[in-house]
Amino acid sequence: MSYGENESLINASGAPIDNDLNTVTIEHHDSALQPEIPIFEEYTESVESRTLQVKVYEHFEGLRDMQEEWDDLVEEVCGDIFMTYDWCRVWWKYYGKNRNLKVFVFRCDDDLVGIVPLFIEKIWLGPLFVNAVKIVGSDFTLSEFSLPVQDTFLSKIVAALAVNLKDLKWDILHIGPIAGLYDNYVELNESFKFSFDSYGQVQNEEKHVQTYYHLEESWEKHLSTLSKTHRSNIRKAYRQIAKVFDNTDKSVETIVTDSNNIEEEFNNFAEMHKTHWNTLNKAGHFGDWPKSIDFHLEMAKAQLMHDRLRLLKIVLDGECIGYDYGYRCSQNYFELLNARMRGERLGNVSIGEIIFSERAKKAIDEKVSRVDSLRGKYYHKIKMGGKLYPMHNIYVIRKGCLRGIRVGLFRKLSELYHFCYYRVWFLKVVPKVLKKRRPLNKLWIRTQGFS
Repeated sequence: MSYGENESLINASGAPIDNDLNTVTIEHHDSALQPEIPIFEEYTESVESRTLQVKVYEHFEGLRDMQEEWDDLVEEVCGDIFMTYDWCRVWWKYYGKNRNLKVFVFRCDDDLVGIVPLFIEKIWLGPLFVNAVKIVGSDFTLSEFSLPVQDTFLSKIVAALAVNLKDLKWDILHIGPIAGLYDNYVELNESFKFSFDSYGQVQNEEKHVQTYYHLEESWEKHLSTLSKTHRSNIRKAYRQIAKVFDNTDKSVETIVTDSNNIEEEFNNFAEMHKTHWNTLNKAGHFGDWPKSIDFHLEMAKAQLMHDRLRLLKIVLDGECIGYDYGYRCSQNYFELLNARMRGERLGNVSIGEIIFSERAKKAIDEKVSRVDSLRGKYYHKIKMGGKLYPMHNIYVIRKGCLRGIRVGLFRKLSELYHFCYYRVWFLKVVPKVLKKRRPLNKLWIRTQGFS
């Protein structure tokens, strides 16, 4: 799946959208190993007669010993794979160059109650610049965030964050994109408004939508929630693929990649993904996004050690017909990318519907009730039962007339850059004039959160 920007269909209440399918439109370095110097901020806040303390870490080396505790917190609060220790650590290794890490770790009576991994960078866009604070992992990769913070401490942690950020040099803080089903978004937004009011202007913006599948307790029961047409199409796809292989006696199987063959299978998956998109005159995810294949391979290996990787190989009679690449975390599946066999002999067989079905079956077998299909609105996901939810972003712009003008102009320039570079040049001009597409521009990637 390449980066795609889609029109949002959302309602004011933030409830899932009941889509009319006829209206759906589709548009197609490393400072981690430096010596660790944790910074202890002398900030305490009484929370029900308990003391909240915060430490700020500037390198991941000093956080290594608390990896298990970090990940346990993510699971406890039903967080996302994107907030696990390894996701943040590996992302920082590949994309943290010339950025200043600030991982805020909050404890109450030695119990870990919250983690907010941030970084600060200076971004120049033409004659303008901003010093920006962003969440670790918020660009260069597929992601959205549910902050790993215990509900009871959310408002106090935001207050502590405001105190600790006040003396740092920055112009704009971006918390987002926030996952569409993040339960505590309303309280988070109100806490930012209250805590940053003395020195910042807080803005909330809805950008894009996110697709979730809500699974039933069995595959047959889930099928019954789909329209008669789509149920028929899924069954037809399985019959057709069996005929293509001249084998109606054997059924499609799903093999979960393990540590014995992770590198080989991941490279096979990436090559199949690339081939599929190249036939459509597109580069695909691994061609569009800088360093993405190395990043995802290392991430897959790291998360496999904790049984979170779900690289599914879909086979029939020993031959691979597709892959589904994702993760499991906090009893949820996270669907990232897939790949499918192509060729004339397949005719009109819908490999995508088979991949969706095999993923759903595997998730249901694991008692998973929700699949997060990340950002974007796609007709093929909606027809398979996907529901759309709005994604939110919280911005804090530091007060000051000149700073406010500069940040405002920077954001307007980011919007213009997005239109000219991405919508016109990258999507329309490049496919016609260049035989080999280059990865997305790094400056565009870094400024997308502000457009």
